[in-house]
Formats: sequence, C-alpha cells, structure tokens
Amino acid sequence: MRYLKIIVAMLALFPVLLASSACSHVPEKAQLIMNIQVTGADNFKPMLDELNSRNVISTVWLNAEEMLENTQYLAEVAEQGHEIAGKFDGQITEETSYAEQKEVLLAILEAAPGFTANQIAGFRATRFTANEYTYQLLDELKLTYLERSARDELFSVFTFKPYMFEGHDFAILPMPIRCAFGESGSLCDTSARGKLTADQFTQYIYATIDNNIKLNEPLILEWHPAVTYPGDPEGWWQAFIDILDYLETLDADVEYVTAIELVDRYAGE
Repeated sequence: MRYLKIIVAMLALFPVLLASSACSHVPEKAQLIMNIQVTGADNFKPMLDELNSRNVISTVWLNAEEMLENTQYLAEVAEQGHEIAGKFDGQITEETSYAEQKEVLLAILEAAPGFTANQIAGFRATRFTANEYTYQLLDELKLTYLERSARDELFSVFTFKPYMFEGHDFAILPMPIRCAFGESGSLCDTSARGKLTADQFTQYIYATIDNNIKLNEPLILEWHPAVTYPGDPEGWWQAFIDILDYLETLDADVEYVTAIELVDRYAGE
C-alpha cells in the first residue's frame, strides 16, 4: 500500500513537471558564421580600425610587396586575431605558368616571418581564378586552402562551406556569388560597383545575411579599401558601416571567424 501511494503521488506530479520543463525550455538562437575579407593594403587601416572597434576579426589578402611594406603594422593586425593570406595580382588563366605562380607564392611565404610565426595558409588570385599549376603548387608548398569562385564549372553556386579538394591535400574555400538584375559576380564591393549602387548592394547583403541564417550556412563578404574608405564619393563606406550595424542588430548569434578557421571547421566534415 505504501508503494501504491508513492506511485499515485508521482503520477499526480507528472503534469506539473512537464509544465515546468516546457516553461524552462528556451529555443536555440539562430546563428551565423561570418568571414569578413579585406583585400589590398591601399588605405586599409581605416577599415581594420573599424573592424577592431567592433571586435570583428577578418582575413586580409595581400601580395608579397604589400606584406613587406607593412610588416610592423601587420604584426599588430595578426596579434589582434586577423589572418593574413596571400594574393596573386591578376587572373590566373590556363596560360599562367608554374614558374610565374611559384615565384609569387614563394615571395609571399618568405615575407610572412616578418609579421607572424605561422605559415601563410591561404591563397587566391583576382576573380578567384586558378589552374592545374595552382593546385600542384598548393600541394607542394603545403598551403591549407585555395579560395575559388563558386560559379566555376567545378563548383556549385550554392556551395558555401569549405571542402577538401578531391585528389589534393588542400581545401577549397568557395567565394559566394551575387546574382541581381541579370548580372552575377563575387559577393564584394568591386564586383557590384558599376552594376549596383552602394545602397542596392547593402539591401542585397541584408537579404543574403537573412537567407544564410535560415539555411544555417556560413557567409563570406569581401571589401576593398581602395574603393571602400571614409568619405568615398559613391557611398561604399556607408554600405560597409550599415552592414556591420545590421549584423549587430540581428536576433542571432553572429560569430566572426577568419578564413582558415572556417576551413578548419568545415573542410574535415
């Protein structure tokens, strides 16, 4: 009889426990993994200062000459958590030779010890182009990732997450594509410039951010300080500020990462 009373008491409490559990459940907050990219050293300090003021880390794409000219400043930038990655100026076509690319890559790798103890992990060219020699060199020089355009025939426009490149020892970091008014291009200021106004680009990025949150996909957004700087006449700096402000107002957890962190997180999946 005593055990029966205990069971009856427990059954009576069961609805209360369920209600308490339901009340204490807090829905998971939406998330966005965000990689801001800064390309080129021309007037790049105001942009990096703005990112630092918001505790936002980024990936900074530079060629070897830019690295050597800004060694002391880049040491501070690296200390602040930003990633420095290597850039090939110009597009890599099928005619771009192994020797030409190797010379550029070696110069980048040799410039790195001036500002960081880490080897440069990432490489890209203008318009995120590459050829078979690029792939060969990344394997030989043991770089971690190559940033490519997601619209290349090898990759899907809808690919957002980095992945290991089949048959190679490095990962592909896909650069998202902007499609608007019948035009397409990389998700960056220079690609949009002349096709969209700065305000139209801002609205497009707002929608892209919202969409990637719904898809639970990471997002890369690239800026060029030579175009986007305080007081620029076309309004790109205001677009940069407005988009950062928008990210701060989202009802979502926004995590800013470098490109190498993005690769480390997803490429091994």
